[in-house]
Amino acid sequence: MTKARLSPDGKLLGTAKGTSLSIRDALSLEVLCNFSCLDAVDSLAWSPDSSLVLAHVAKRDCAQVFSPGQPEFRCKISEGIAGLVLARWAPDSRHVVTFAECNLHATFWSLTDQSTLVLPRVKDPVAGLAWSPDGNFVACATRKDSKDAVAIVRSGGGFPLQCAWPCATHDLASLAWSHDGAIIVVADTCLRYLLLVYSARGEELARFSAYSDALGIRGLSLSPDRGAFLAVGSFDQSVRLVNPLAGWQPVHEYPHAHPKLLPAHARCARLEVFAANPPVPGAAPGSPGAATTFAVSGSGDAVTLPQVPVDETKLVPKLGVGTMLWSHDGRFLATKNENMPKAVWVWDVTDSGLAALLLLDAPVRALKWAPGEHLLALACGAPEVIFWSPGQGPRALPLPALAEQAASALQWGGDGAALLVATSALAVMVPRSAAGEA
Repeated sequence: MTKARLSPDGKLLGTAKGTSLSIRDALSLEVLCNFSCLDAVDSLAWSPDSSLVLAHVAKRDCAQVFSPGQPEFRCKISEGIAGLVLARWAPDSRHVVTFAECNLHATFWSLTDQSTLVLPRVKDPVAGLAWSPDGNFVACATRKDSKDAVAIVRSGGGFPLQCAWPCATHDLASLAWSHDGAIIVVADTCLRYLLLVYSARGEELARFSAYSDALGIRGLSLSPDRGAFLAVGSFDQSVRLVNPLAGWQPVHEYPHAHPKLLPAHARCARLEVFAANPPVPGAAPGSPGAATTFAVSGSGDAVTLPQVPVDETKLVPKLGVGTMLWSHDGRFLATKNENMPKAVWVWDVTDSGLAALLLLDAPVRALKWAPGEHLLALACGAPEVIFWSPGQGPRALPLPALAEQAASALQWGGDGAALLVATSALAVMVPRSAAGEA
């Protein structure tokens, strides 16, 4: 299985297959250097400054660091018998954070002086650790004696502990910083709808609960326009936009229901619903039937909204809104309801309502906004990528190079000049110009 990741600056492409790691020029795809890993690579991650690449080798419980600019540089990080489940970069690109099995601890490793700091009982390697926007502090969710706490550690300089406080959660699920670094937002377990807002010193500033006695919050997403809104997706199939200026209370609620059932405040006057027509089997490349086409259904009153049955025996059923992606300026919010996997909802926050509903032929596997413009890319398990932009609607771009394989992952370059489309075995670079005008 091939792993592929673009560097943050969009200039380099890292690909790993088996034990081989190759660094390529992102535009020409020329191989610049090759590295050999200790075993099969499970994941790749570029440092924020694009100078180093981190390879997680799960079979050896270790991570390896390579430098395309200094091919002779080598670094191996291991947690020993504690195991290593994930490795992440710190914002300064000179520290790596690794997470041991069973949430035993997180370790901060310095690549410059080889110093380490071990922080015990970090709850989750992804949702339980977050850096402040300026990269100077890291918030960690910890748990001891069945009680949650949040610890604030200064990034670098030995990672000294700044403060810690007990958290009023039953089982903390995730945390996030505000854009000014003054606020930390905490979500409780999915079994309980509770959103807590703390200052960076641990003072509780607000709390919000939309309902009780039902599955609660599924995900959080802070808008990029200085955090004007916090999107809170929940198991009741709605997204609530919480505003800091309103005391961290919801100012908009977007239910994921049939367009004709949406309240007037949750749909734009120019709402358009697009239903996909799948490609014709065996159609020649370049012919009219070789790509997905879309039929416009006006306000969508006559369309059928496909749903999948909910398995209520599972602890976390496929239900509710867990995918929420903001456009670069915070105007549009793209969402996916887990029990409606073939539908993508695009909300216009400025008009406070649903602007577009895309009904695809297959479940959506990935969606990404282009940096700097209102252009949304979608992968639906076909050898093509679908683009949506306001005014133009959706259009499909066939990718014959995928050789009938399913596109399952997307990544834009930092400058938006190209889009990486990946399958389980192949990766294709799509230039921005191929998507047409946004």
